[in-house]
Amino acid sequence: MPSPWSWAPLWALGAQTAIWVLPQVVGVSSPDALIEMAGLLSALGTLGFLTATLGLGMLAILLSSRPQARTVPIFPTSIYD
Repeated sequence: MPSPWSWAPLWALGAQTAIWVLPQVVGVSSPDALIEMAGLLSALGTLGFLTATLGLGMLAILLSSRPQARTVPIFPTSIYD
């Protein structure tokens, strides 16, 4: 896997953590604001979950379809002939 993309799961975990922490911080600082923003925070959580899940899935599909430059045959075909 190319170097910058190997960190994608950590980026997704960081985004998930930030999306989880945001309502907690809003709730502690101003409970009334949390009640008023309940729909928005719920939508943000759903969007964050779907973005991380679908984003990592699409990234895996896109990167798997790239040609492999440094592959090594694990089982040589001459053994099975």
